[in-house]
Amino acid sequence: MKKAIAVIAVIAVVCVAGSAFAQTRKTTQPQQFPQRQGFEPCFCGRDDGRDFGGHRGHGFAPDMPKEIREKAVELAKLHVDLEEALTSRPVNKAKALDVHAKIQRLEAEIEAWRFAQRLDQMENQKIQRELNKRIAPKPLPKPAPKAEVKVEAEPTPAE
Repeated sequence: MKKAIAVIAVIAVVCVAGSAFAQTRKTTQPQQFPQRQGFEPCFCGRDDGRDFGGHRGHGFAPDMPKEIREKAVELAKLHVDLEEALTSRPVNKAKALDVHAKIQRLEAEIEAWRFAQRLDQMENQKIQRELNKRIAPKPLPKPAPKAEVKVEAEPTPAE
């Protein structure tokens, strides 16, 4: 009887711990398709492999001109229009092709601006590297000589 109670108690503890683990894992994982408020695509200047098409994150690059910002907002709206055209039954092919062409044009314009920003950034980094080479680094202080410590081994007792 005691063994059966012990087994039931162990099973109950495992079940409670497993459900607690599953609940914390469920709440800590990011949403696969996060809901965005409004049309604010991300053109933040990150170069970490993420796309700049507005599908991840919010906000704009701080140095983004107003006309590029407006194009980015229009691009996000066009993506919604394209999805609508593709999911309607029957598919509105003429609208889908028209919206797709507009999306490609806007993406090319925004990417041209991003590339120009990247070139400017590379030039500024090159200038900064040249300036850094001109500044002579201070010599490092010489470390103090290491003190020698003599350790005498204790004799082992003979058995």
